[in-house]
Amino acid sequence: MRKILALFSCTALLFTLCACADKKITANNDLISSNDNSTNSYSSSSTPSDTSSDQSSSDSSSSKPTESNNNESGEPTVDKFIPVGETFILDGQKYTLSFFDDFEGDKLDSKKWERCPEWNRGDIGGKWDDDMVWLKDGNLHVGVSRANDGSLISGGVRSRTKRERNLFAQARGYFEIKCKLPKATGCWSAFWLMSNVSKVGNGAVDGAEIDIMESFNVKNGLINHAIHCDGYGADHKSQGCESRNKKLYDGKFHTFALLWNENGYYFYVDGIQTNKFDNTQSNFLGSCEVETYLKITTEFGSWGGAVNDNLLPDALIVDYVRVYKED
Repeated sequence: MRKILALFSCTALLFTLCACADKKITANNDLISSNDNSTNSYSSSSTPSDTSSDQSSSDSSSSKPTESNNNESGEPTVDKFIPVGETFILDGQKYTLSFFDDFEGDKLDSKKWERCPEWNRGDIGGKWDDDMVWLKDGNLHVGVSRANDGSLISGGVRSRTKRERNLFAQARGYFEIKCKLPKATGCWSAFWLMSNVSKVGNGAVDGAEIDIMESFNVKNGLINHAIHCDGYGADHKSQGCESRNKKLYDGKFHTFALLWNENGYYFYVDGIQTNKFDNTQSNFLGSCEVETYLKITTEFGSWGGAVNDNLLPDALIVDYVRVYKED
């Protein structure tokens, strides 16, 4: 009888252990399944937490894009994408990485950038100042502040030397910045492209200023995109449009980009196309055929509203800039 009871007890214990093991395996499989669902094939390899469903990007610093794996969802669509890797294909056109800076180290890379000349800016007395540009914790900081004498100062960098020699310039392609926007009122920040805009009579074709992003209204979450051409005088022409999203001023990193091709200019915020100027529009100024250099700047002006000294100093904080060329 004792042997029968002992055998029954062993059998029951073995059954319990098997049931627990099966339950543990099932729980682990459920966890794996839920993690698999978080994959987004349009996210940049350098910013793995950026997704089209979450407009706020990761605060982690980027690394140089690597060659991408196969995209399980197919090629990205024109209206929603962030490039993956050092090359990508869009509408049958191949693009290859031509410029990249993630601002590691403690000095500005002189082979890629120079500080903008210390010129007076805006309509309220602001000035670009070399001290308003610095690198810290793997980011470029382009500051806005008041100097000791009470004057307003801001900063800027460009891929062009003060002797007017381009360090980097390109016509057409894909241009992207990942940055945190300043919140101080009375100032704005910008990521833009410049060429000689003084020629008059052919619209943007023979030279343009292309404003990929101008942040200027924290309260309403506004971002401006614009094209300027035919000089800045009586013949000046421009097209402009706004994106409105208060989350862009949440103190987190966001991406702002331009796809520029023979048909026109397509603007993106966090991988979503927000606006465009192209040859489907009657007032289109033309697709620029001239190489442009890069500019990242902050400045003061009435466009940004009244200056609130309680919010100064502040800065545009840039994680990376990258550019792709048409192949």
